[in-house]
Amino acid sequence: LSLPEFKAIELLERIYHAEGMLRELTPEERQKRRQTDVKPLTEEFFEYVHSLDASDPACKEKLKDAISYTKNQEEKLCGFLKDGNIPIDNSASERNVKIIAVHRKNSLFSYSEKGASATMNIISLIETAKENKAVPYYYLKYLLERMSKAVIYGHDYDIGEMLPWSK
Repeated sequence: LSLPEFKAIELLERIYHAEGMLRELTPEERQKRRQTDVKPLTEEFFEYVHSLDASDPACKEKLKDAISYTKNQEEKLCGFLKDGNIPIDNSASERNVKIIAVHRKNSLFSYSEKGASATMNIISLIETAKENKAVPYYYLKYLLERMSKAVIYGHDYDIGEMLPWSK
C-alpha cells in the first residue's frame, strides 16, 4: 500500500531495528554507532514527514495530528542520537507507570481510603524491589520479619539497611 501512514511506519521500523542492534553496546559505543547507523535513517524519516502536507483535505485527522506533532517535536525526538544513555523512547517508563495507573483505577473499588493507601504502599515496595533486582516475595518477607521483631521484641532497626539496594 502507498498510504503515507504505512511509509512512515516502515521508516520507523527501520530506525528501531537499527537501534535494536546497538542494545548490548556501552553508551559511548552506542552513541557513535547511532551517528553512522541510526541518524541517517532518522533523517530520512523526518525528510519524509516534512514532505507530507497536513493541510491536504484527503489527509485523515489522526495523520494530520501525527505530522504536526512529529514536526513540532523533531528536536526532542532526535535527542537520543546525542547521548548513548538516552533510550530511543520512553516505553520502559510507561510500563512502570502503568502499574500505578491501573491501581489508581482499581482503588475506586476499595472499601476505604486506608485500604487503597495500604495497597499502594505494597505495590510501591514490590516495584522498588523489582527495580533493584530483588525478588519481591523474599524482600517483603524479609521486611515483615524484620519489622515484626522490632515491634514485638523492641529490637532496633535501621531503615536504611532494609532498603532493597542495601546489603
